[in-house]
Amino acid sequence: MVNGAESEPGSAKDSALLLVAPHLVLDGAESVARAIGARRIHVVVSGSRPPVEAAVTRAIAQRDTEIAWSVAATTGGFVGGHSSAVLELVAGRANRPVTRWAPAAQGSRRQRATLLSNAETFAQTAALSALGAEGYGALGTTDEPGTTLVSIGGDGIVDTSATTIVGEVPHGVSLEDVLGRRQPPVAVLVGGYHGTWVPWHAATSVLITRRPGRGGPPILGPGVLLPLAAGRCPIQVSAEVLTFLAAARIGQCGPCASGLPELAAVTTALSRAGRSRSAPLGHPPAAAAAGDAGDQVSTLASLINGRGACAHPDGAARLAYSLVAVFADEVEAHTRGRCLT
Repeated sequence: MVNGAESEPGSAKDSALLLVAPHLVLDGAESVARAIGARRIHVVVSGSRPPVEAAVTRAIAQRDTEIAWSVAATTGGFVGGHSSAVLELVAGRANRPVTRWAPAAQGSRRQRATLLSNAETFAQTAALSALGAEGYGALGTTDEPGTTLVSIGGDGIVDTSATTIVGEVPHGVSLEDVLGRRQPPVAVLVGGYHGTWVPWHAATSVLITRRPGRGGPPILGPGVLLPLAAGRCPIQVSAEVLTFLAAARIGQCGPCASGLPELAAVTTALSRAGRSRSAPLGHPPAAAAAGDAGDQVSTLASLINGRGACAHPDGAARLAYSLVAVFADEVEAHTRGRCLT
């Protein structure tokens, strides 16, 4: 299964591949299918990007192969691109994430054994086959050869520009090298809305890698880099992202149904408090420990992290932890009724 269902705003690398070089993705998927003896390949694309579905359908029609192909478009919004959600979609059920007790490759009563990865991974597989190990390793590092695609900006919340830029960069280059030094941002949200904040002063030491060790670089995730422009309040922006994530919830478990809206509400209250000394922070939920607003945000994040039916609450918690850790001075100022930006 080729997961090209980029449902996150600002994520466009898989869509770019499927629009510009769909056969590269399909070649990689077909080579993998032949290697494992699979006879059918499903390609899942975003339901909000009809041109991508059309491009994939045309490319499949041009292929002469005994492999059976199918194309499906998501309907489940932000969480519709989750791996379990696309498996459910192709199985004929609702396009929503579910708890999986075993990897998709092992199969279950609900789903045949399935090798699932994103469009870029299959494109990289085709590139490796075409270039060979030496050619593929001409870029990147010894431990992590090759390149990766990144989507930069254009999500509408963190970066309000109208365009998302997709670029191919070697593994091992710094975040500063990727984004450049002209009008540097205050920080970068690495990994999209489920990612982590990186202050710009650390951009030279943060490397583009998909193999972070403990305490190492932030998780690149879907390869989304969202620069935060100078003059924009990181707490306000984070509150808007968390509000978006809360609205995108399915609501099939407690952390999602109740935890995400509460986390968004507390962060929004903290954001408003920085604009007026009289703005109340509101009362923390009964389960949250008393303390300042930063503690409230961290406590709520800890209550939902690892307890959801899917990874959606975990991603929101990761963002909240990062906000409090990276922008501690800003959080403290907001609790005192000031905003440093």
